[in-house]
Amino acid sequence: MNSTESKTFDNDDNTKTVTSCLKYSVTRQNHLMGVYCNASNMENDLLSSRKIALNVIYVPEGGILIANNTYFMIRNSETIQQLQCSVIGGNPLANLFWTCYNGNQTYSNLTDRAVSTVTWKAGYNTESTCSCAASHEMDWYDVKNVTVKVLYPPLAPLCKVGNSKIAPGTLNVSLSSNLTLSCNSEANPEPNYFRWSSTSGKTTPGPNLSMSYVQVEDGGSYILSIQNSMLPSVGNRQNGMRNDTFKINVHCKQFDWLLILKFVALEA
Repeated sequence: MNSTESKTFDNDDNTKTVTSCLKYSVTRQNHLMGVYCNASNMENDLLSSRKIALNVIYVPEGGILIANNTYFMIRNSETIQQLQCSVIGGNPLANLFWTCYNGNQTYSNLTDRAVSTVTWKAGYNTESTCSCAASHEMDWYDVKNVTVKVLYPPLAPLCKVGNSKIAPGTLNVSLSSNLTLSCNSEANPEPNYFRWSSTSGKTTPGPNLSMSYVQVEDGGSYILSIQNSMLPSVGNRQNGMRNDTFKINVHCKQFDWLLILKFVALEA
């Protein structure tokens, strides 16, 4: 409600003093509005007081603004990681504070908004939640979280032959046997490329290496190449790759010489 109230007082020197009181309900739109008083006791005699600029204290217009709720970074990346949050409006502007990997915070407030940026190195950090907190002197508070996902290239493959676990290295296989070597690898995101390459130049796509009726010429080194594609929030897409070598030794089946000797003895 807006209103004015005037009071008149008689002075000892037969003059009068008039006071006027303005009651005004301000809004944020009235911030920096100029207010002054005009006084007149004659038709063309007008006096004005000095102008006062209103400093209206008010809370921000909305909550915290962050580009995305999920952030992706590549483990051990040399790229400096960063997140930014902002709050529009408010007088004074909101106070912002990041909780994120003990990163460095900088403030770059604009005329109409508070802005805070946190930076850190990826290192070998695990997945976490980064939080931007905002506060204002008029008991206003807000928090917004960002889930940080860690991307990493393929790890050492986990392989099996049947139910037996096999590590990269030497694998002994019997002549004329069947072989299926099944492999997988942990990565984020999961691998999108598997390929087997032999010393003979033969290549086989996919995570499995299969051989039927193994022959001596099937022996040798086989390289398993694994790849994934990592797209971070800051920086360019990168391909994560690793190569692991399996050396296959083909062994001839040994005869039971003792059984053969017994057979020869009986024939004699």
